[in-house]
Amino acid sequence: MLPLLVVARISSLAADLALSYADGEIVLESGPAAESGASVLELRRSGDLVSWEEVGRFQEQLYPYALSVKSEPASVFFQASHRRPTVRDDWANQLLVPSSGLIAQALGGGLSGAPFAKFTIALTDLERVYFQDSSKFPFHYSFIRERLPGYEDLGFLDFERVALRKEGQELALGTVLLAPDPSVAELAIQFAGQEAFDVEDVIRWFQATIRRLALEEQGARVFYMPTFEQRDVSFANEAQFAAAGIRLDTPTRWASEPVCYSQGWALGRFRFVPATEIDAAYGDGRLGVRDILVTDFVPAEVPLVAGIISFQPATPNSHVVLLARSSDVPMAFASGEALQEQIRAWEGQEFLLTVSNSDGGCDFGFQNVEGKLSDEERAAIWALKERPQVTIQAKAPADQLWLSTEDLERDAIRFVGGKAANFGYLRRSIPEYSPESIAFTFDLWDAFMAQATGEGGSLRRWIAETLAPFDHYPPDVPQLRGALALIQDRIKEQTLFSSELREGVVAALQGFDPGRKLRFRSSTNVEDSDQFSGAGLYDSFSGCLLDDLDANTSGPSHCDSSKSKERGVFRAIRKVFASFYNENAFLERLRHGVNESDVGMALLVHHSFPDPLELANGVATLEIQRAEDGERQVRATLVTQWGAVSVANPDSTVLPEVVEFDGTQLDWTAASSLVPAGKTVMEWEVDYRDLLALLDRAAQAFETSFEENDHLLLDFEYKKMAESGLVVKQIRMIPQPAPVPPPTIE
Repeated sequence: MLPLLVVARISSLAADLALSYADGEIVLESGPAAESGASVLELRRSGDLVSWEEVGRFQEQLYPYALSVKSEPASVFFQASHRRPTVRDDWANQLLVPSSGLIAQALGGGLSGAPFAKFTIALTDLERVYFQDSSKFPFHYSFIRERLPGYEDLGFLDFERVALRKEGQELALGTVLLAPDPSVAELAIQFAGQEAFDVEDVIRWFQATIRRLALEEQGARVFYMPTFEQRDVSFANEAQFAAAGIRLDTPTRWASEPVCYSQGWALGRFRFVPATEIDAAYGDGRLGVRDILVTDFVPAEVPLVAGIISFQPATPNSHVVLLARSSDVPMAFASGEALQEQIRAWEGQEFLLTVSNSDGGCDFGFQNVEGKLSDEERAAIWALKERPQVTIQAKAPADQLWLSTEDLERDAIRFVGGKAANFGYLRRSIPEYSPESIAFTFDLWDAFMAQATGEGGSLRRWIAETLAPFDHYPPDVPQLRGALALIQDRIKEQTLFSSELREGVVAALQGFDPGRKLRFRSSTNVEDSDQFSGAGLYDSFSGCLLDDLDANTSGPSHCDSSKSKERGVFRAIRKVFASFYNENAFLERLRHGVNESDVGMALLVHHSFPDPLELANGVATLEIQRAEDGERQVRATLVTQWGAVSVANPDSTVLPEVVEFDGTQLDWTAASSLVPAGKTVMEWEVDYRDLLALLDRAAQAFETSFEENDHLLLDFEYKKMAESGLVVKQIRMIPQPAPVPPPTIE
């Protein structure tokens, strides 16, 4: 028996309701208010015309709105009326997309400019979704305290329990995102949480939200775009979502403009290699140093190739990008399915690729030269890009095992390498915002390399003999890879520190807390220079001094009980030393004609930054221009990511935040895909201006060693920690090689 549906009129502002019934649902709809200014519509329901319950509140009018009546009494009465809004009418139970006044516009352009509306669902009543005025309430917490009954005294810790964790959860928090380009009829739904929610729950929440969207555009596509915490479990269960009619995607779907990361040109064959196969393809010869890599996304490390084209955006200022710039390797994101399909169709063909910024945009140039070049012509074009031999400060003995970083300057590169030498500028200019540190000199490296091997000679001599066949660039990479693996294994697993060296290292570390992890950071004299950055070529590792002092080799680690094995400092140092023979590092030294006997690995040492305490991390670029009259202009780009998710060595499936600074004004141009829509990674604007002030203080100290340069490009790495706040952990110059014009090929 169908229920009796009745509309009760009790005021002059009563709304006309159209009702229909099907499949256990009543669908209601109203027109706009007749009286000007009566923009709030309230919908009530009753079973007896005596007790009325509000079941919805709406802005302007009610669009088709379905309510379940499967368990309702035989008679259901509805009452709808308009009234004038009050200051508390800053939410609604239905969202008109895209023109609702509840939808906020984010601060920046691009992906960060995606309009958004936040909402809350009480899990006891999935019928009702609360869409908040997201300009007035950019955060869920403040809206819930101010407007949801029963949560007036909600503390922040309780908020986490009832909304962000599965155990004890009472509320589901979400965001509706609209495509940044208004001509694209697409929107997406996200759910916030500090852990992965059950797929079945997310599907129910998604379906409840969809029912409360009034889409003005016929055929508008709706996606589920999981946040960071939900991403892995969601995509692992993509088939389950598809069965429920829900399509998954990521915010990169709306990255519509190409991006140039490194300008320049390259001659080579297009080789499409999925990111997960790049390392294997380089090892077996499918991808080589003369090829142009085309890939689905950019991983944290890419081998040396002629050029890089990615089908997903990369992270600006990542190590891959910085190395591409200093190595004169053109690199860009090719957007748009049509362009990507065309590039895929050119697989294996030889092209002249050009990448350049023009009028604020990114320009690609593709000249197909398949079959047009002789071997001699091709070799002549490659020769145009050969760089002169890098001039380095050859390593020199310091006659002591370690130095404090407090007084180090650029001329100390010959003793402690570029990273440690540069750290002195941070310690002098912003000592309260950079960690106390020491530097192990090349004396430790040389003493380690002088130790005997099982063959009777020194480790240094054995390495030189192993690498002797690889003295010309480009080498046979598959053969080189095997040789480097042998060398790294010999350093990490087979060569121990002598008792004298062990005593010296332990003595040097006495100023640090032995129960806290120490970070041993690579510092060579062939990186962080004014000619070559070497970003990302070498590795850093953490170690625990107590693990080496406890007279046993059994775990767990004294510095981290979650690690079942000991992780001592000597283990960490050997791993850093072994990274001197990373594949890309050796290839770059070979390409630039570096004499291996002149270079080595020193170490920068300070306490490590625990991931759980890391609120944000980032990489900044400062461009400093000095005029003849002494006026100094500074522009900056801050690339920041949430928590400990690396910017320098990023996961390219997530997008970082980008903030530009023109000398006076901050411009939020791209949002992190790991934080709620409309929210910056750090506190806006105070954290960003405080950080810029720190970076500028350090830059001015650094500039004293380059007074002859009127144009500097500096690179910084920074963090925001829960306990200590902002920390700057690296400063270096980004070399700016003179551009080489592309050749003309008829």
